[in-house]
This record gives sequence, C-alpha cells and structure tokens, in this order.
Amino acid sequence: EKMEEKNSVKELNIPSGMSIEFIQIHRGKEKLKYSAKKDLKPNSLLLVEEPFVAFPDLSSLNKKHFFCGQCFTISTTKSSFQCSDCKSTYCNEVCMRDSMQNHKIYCDKLEGEGSVYSRLVSMCQEQGQLYVIPILVAKIALRLMNQDKQKEDWIRMNSLSGNTDLNPEFMDETWSAFEDEILPLIPESNRKSFDREWYNKMCGIVATHGCLLPLPLGEEMEEGEDSNISLYMGLYPLFSLGFTCSCQPNAVLDPIRSGTHPAIAVLTSTAVKKGEAFTLFGDHCDCPKCLADQLENQ
Repeated sequence: EKMEEKNSVKELNIPSGMSIEFIQIHRGKEKLKYSAKKDLKPNSLLLVEEPFVAFPDLSSLNKKHFFCGQCFTISTTKSSFQCSDCKSTYCNEVCMRDSMQNHKIYCDKLEGEGSVYSRLVSMCQEQGQLYVIPILVAKIALRLMNQDKQKEDWIRMNSLSGNTDLNPEFMDETWSAFEDEILPLIPESNRKSFDREWYNKMCGIVATHGCLLPLPLGEEMEEGEDSNISLYMGLYPLFSLGFTCSCQPNAVLDPIRSGTHPAIAVLTSTAVKKGEAFTLFGDHCDCPKCLADQLENQ
C-alpha cells in the first residue's frame, strides 16, 4: 500500500506485524537475527509495529501545545474529547474509543492527580527525556498484569538486553516512586516478579531500545513547526529483537501512523539478497570493517 507523506509522519493503514513472506528468523545464543527469505527490491515492507508502550518526551513539547493520548498528534488547541476521570485529551472520537482498551489500565492508577505518574511527568518536563524511562517501565508493569497474552509479552520483554550503567541516584529515586505507587496496584501474589532487579532490567531495556521518534503534527499546524524537536519514546520489541546495526545498512525505519496508533515501518533501502541479514544504521556496527577498527583502536 502506498505511503503518503503527511506532516513528516507517514500514514500506513495496515495491520501491525512482520512480513513472514520476506523475513526468516535465526535464533542465536544471545538474540534473534532477521534475514531475507528471498531476493528483495528496495522499499519492500518488512515490519509494521505498534509500540508495546510509548509516551511523549514532554521536555521537547511546546508548553502551548496539546497531544492526543492515542496517536500523539500535537495540536495548538485543546480537544473537547477527554477522559472523564483523568482528563487525558484525544484529537477525535475514534482516537478516544481506540485508546480505552489500554487507557483503562492506567487511568486512576498512573494518570490520577498526585500519583507517581504526575510526579514523573513533572520531572520529565523539568529535567528531560531521561524521565520518560520510568514512565514506560510503570506502563510495562501494569500492561503485563492486564493482558490476556501475558506469557507472550513476558517472553518478548525478557528476550531483550539493555544498558546496566544508568545513574544510581536516578535509579534509586525512580525505584522509590515505583515501589510506593505502582507495586501496590499489582496483586500481592505477583509482586515478587516486579522487584528491584526486574525494575533495573526494564529501565536498561527501555534506555537501550526505546526509539525516539517525531510526534505527528495536527492539520492546523504549519509544516516544520516543532517537528524536529517534539518527540515520543516507544518500545518496539519485534523491531529490537532481530535487526542489527551497520554503517552500511540495507533497511530504514520510518515513523508512521497505523490507523490511530503511533507505529514504525521498516523497509529495505537497497536491494537485498536471499539470506542477507537486515541491518539499519546505528551506533554499534558489527560489520567486519568496524570490528577491525575497534580492535585497532584498542
């Protein structure tokens, strides 16, 4: 289906999922690796994925703007479509309806006035995007406790590995808030699974694999206004599990909207031969040339 440019974020109304026609999965000792099942042309669609959890980086958002709680579209006017309990706003009735399945998990839990959520949001506004991490971890915990596909979700989340060198003071501060406000919402029989070790691991995963992507602009906003600095962070487990980094990538990630959902699409950027691993540009390239350069620098 053709992608159409709109406010720097493309719209692609197809279901979330991986193209099993194009991708074969190799299960290594440490992680999965995705490669081409057959020869592919440029612009072959490999993956569309909605975030497991996501939240705007409020430090990058103009304080005069509002964002939709479902699709994250930013606007200059406050919408009349609001949650009656927590007052989260939505750009239209469709977004509000689609949000309710997951929103009811957080509403009055994370999004109540005076909650850990509101404190973390204030920290995010004042101190920057680092504080999006504990917001996403809190959402992960509550989502895992409220989804029918809990086992599958656990497997995906625990298959990821992440940075373990986050600032100790930051970790102590945010763990204290998580322990006081989020753990009591989890059934007592399950709380042992969400201990400090789990919290540290999830923060590391979000810090390593969280994608910072542009917020889509509402129709009334001028193209380019805040489009380069207004961001959200989303965690995309399928994407993180099997795509590797390279200084000469053969695939590209595009931020999109899939219906009312913020999402990503991964497409080939060059022709790809059968059996060739899919790679995207990143900071940690594992190609032979870069590995040789790393050894030489050491």
